[in-house]
Amino acid sequence: MTTLDRDENFRNPGVMPFTEYLEREGYEATGVVKSPLLIERLDDEVVFLPLAWIYEWREQLQREFAATFSAETAGVLEAALLGNRYNISKSAAERFRAGGTFHVLVISGLQIAFIGGLVVLLTRAITSSKLWQFAIAAVFLWPMRLPWAPILRSRAPR
Repeated sequence: MTTLDRDENFRNPGVMPFTEYLEREGYEATGVVKSPLLIERLDDEVVFLPLAWIYEWREQLQREFAATFSAETAGVLEAALLGNRYNISKSAAERFRAGGTFHVLVISGLQIAFIGGLVVLLTRAITSSKLWQFAIAAVFLWPMRLPWAPILRSRAPR
């Protein structure tokens, strides 16, 4: 009915095997199902609805980034705002690595996007002007994205 496979045949010389890539991502094997009718659903999983909304919103943002911007710009935006490092072009990733800021782009980007969302939600309670909401969020978040900010945050007393 199903086939599990650890096929490592037909590789190009000097190229990392796909199975090695999958192992780094936490997958042990690939599988093939001959027909969708053979898939048996075991149970309906209870979903935390607000989290599902956030994931849908994130997917929508990724589609909009891809449609609106060039592939390189969309990849950097996804890394900075959504924490998705998998769509960054190789050249952009190398530039960030060469500057020593790749980890800041990906790790801090998602955290700062979350904080930014909270700031915008709080400013909505204060004012209905989108310009003021943006200005307050920008003034609050801009210092957190400066190159020295991760150093200061790590030195802050806990």
